[in-house]
Amino acid sequence: APTRFNNSVDFTSPTINGFTARAQFAPSVNKTGFGAENGCTTSACTADIAGTPGGNRAGATDLSLAYNKGPLNAVVAQQTVKIGSGDVNALVAPNHQSAANTSYKITILSANYQMGAARLFASTWTEKMGTTFDAQSYSLGANYVMGAYTFAASMANNNDKTSANADRKIMGLGVDYALSKRSALY
Repeated sequence: APTRFNNSVDFTSPTINGFTARAQFAPSVNKTGFGAENGCTTSACTADIAGTPGGNRAGATDLSLAYNKGPLNAVVAQQTVKIGSGDVNALVAPNHQSAANTSYKITILSANYQMGAARLFASTWTEKMGTTFDAQSYSLGANYVMGAYTFAASMANNNDKTSANADRKIMGLGVDYALSKRSALY
């Protein structure tokens, strides 16, 4: 999901007992034909120009509540992107899919827990955009630090609920070797 929006207003609360709340709002610009500048009048280049500064853009609302204290870090967040009707940049949608006058919504719950040299990770999220995209996913992972080595394993599953039924699964294994604080071999 996108994380940066032009002309957005962002509020981040002070951290109280490990909790931090955040809210972001970006107004949409949705004018039919807006973005057909620089002599571009074809639909292909109008769509490209719609993503440039001054062009149309989707509006967004992003809310989150995070807990970071001790060995536990957790966050719940929801982002809604409203796609308008006039040449709105579709790059905010998954797989660059777009449907006029609809919205893309992602809700996520994610946490990690530190136990000595090991850290456990878990996430679950849902994505929905009209009738073109509807999925529920989860991921699980762990890493273990031993000296300069970090061993990691993860797996994720995406359940596509649309008629395409494009379910996906992935598994990862890795080892990093720290050469310094800022560089590593993996």
